[in-house]
Amino acid sequence: MASFVRVDNNILGLPLTFFNYQIANLVLNYPVVGGIGIAYKFTHTDDFISEKMVDDEHVNINHIVVAPGGSVPVHVANSHVYQIVVRGTISLRLEEEPVAHYPTGSIVAIPFNTKMDIRNEGSETLEFFVVKAPNPRSMPATKKVQ
Repeated sequence: MASFVRVDNNILGLPLTFFNYQIANLVLNYPVVGGIGIAYKFTHTDDFISEKMVDDEHVNINHIVVAPGGSVPVHVANSHVYQIVVRGTISLRLEEEPVAHYPTGSIVAIPFNTKMDIRNEGSETLEFFVVKAPNPRSMPATKKVQ
């Protein structure tokens, strides 16, 4: 059994409260609806992972973990991207600019259609969330990576 978070809201519209529930591993990646809110579960790991957490008509949110010395394949931002660093330091090259380093607690805004090279050059595991708004499904095609 694994820990999961369920979101409930009372009928008066007061702030959300969180309750821990034990559920089977089979349903860990499914969103749980309770009241008005939806809770999404992300994986806790030190190994490489790239998982799509939310993909609705408004936004796309991904969770990425990169071990020291690892990287994410070079790609182009397919929407307006915000990278939220929650662990480690992200080493980021945008287009042909010098590499910049952003530590835990940073939010990096990346314009649509910008080439990016994401690496973990640090000694600590890198963990970050990627928020794409609007959802890339509603954006035009991007340039090719060279």
